[in-house]
Amino acid sequence: MRLDPPVAVLAATTELPTTRVLADDAVASGAISRADADAAGVVALPVEPTRAAPELAVDAARRALREARRSPADVDLVVHAWTHYQGHDFWSPTHYLADALGAHHAECLGVQQMCHGGVAALQVAATRLATDPGVALALVTTADRFDDAWFDRWSGDYGVLYGDGGTACVLARAADAVAPRALVHGVVGASLPGLESMHRRVGGFGARPDAGRPIDVRATKKAYLERHGSTALQDGFGRALRSVVPRVLEETGTKPDEVDAVVLPRVGAGVVADLYAPVLAEILPARTVHDVATTGHLGAGDLAAGIADADRESGHDRRLRLYVTAGAGFTVSACLVEHLPAREELS
Repeated sequence: MRLDPPVAVLAATTELPTTRVLADDAVASGAISRADADAAGVVALPVEPTRAAPELAVDAARRALREARRSPADVDLVVHAWTHYQGHDFWSPTHYLADALGAHHAECLGVQQMCHGGVAALQVAATRLATDPGVALALVTTADRFDDAWFDRWSGDYGVLYGDGGTACVLARAADAVAPRALVHGVVGASLPGLESMHRRVGGFGARPDAGRPIDVRATKKAYLERHGSTALQDGFGRALRSVVPRVLEETGTKPDEVDAVVLPRVGAGVVADLYAPVLAEILPARTVHDVATTGHLGAGDLAAGIADADRESGHDRRLRLYVTAGAGFTVSACLVEHLPAREELS
């Protein structure tokens, strides 16, 4: 999907807990092996001891609106995405978020598309900005908290270590934006539904949540790999990347050598080496950015966290970055973002 005109990012923020658990301490406690910690490339994970996931999103959103110099009352649309439990069983976290912020006139939408949710939420908001005259300012948030009692953030998945955090992006039409931080030019996705059972327990469907059972991602992935092997996963990701990356470049009129960097999802370094790096090296000459060391994987928030991190880099010229994201199911996407000079350089 080419965004023409592009969607402006007025602000992007990441809310991370101040509590950090070092990988060395996790190894010492037996939470993860030294080999797995080293392979993931994670030094520490942010761990939230008190705030629920939607509260992390609220804090991220408040800061994003301040940085965008907009009031919650200005927000026309709130789109919230998540991967894991949001604190209540039968409930809308998006409406809680809007009410807590004071965005009482905003339409509220929730996106539960696993770790691809942040990209999907941005697509929803961008589409509404492009097509709905009643939406002039959109707020896109994500948040996840992987409580240790129900989710093993260190060893519950293969090569993916999970950090707690919230993100927020304030979006507007480019024509309405004053000193935007970035422009989103296009987003392209490709789904691989044949891989959905990698996250589905073998056997029939349940009639109620498994409230007493911690989530075991390794178990479902192991069962899939025992049945099908790893070829389908590797081939599927390769096909998807070879589809979405050239498509987003073609649709936006971007040459491969114009891309400054490819920003990778915050999965483990071993996963990047197996599934992403070899294919991307065939397509683009750009360097890669993999900021996993101090956050781990932020569930649905990797895209927004990457945009926020790039915005914090000072003294830069305009740069084009390609954000690659994936989420269980699977869906793989490529998002082309133009980062603009800092505000003081524009004034």
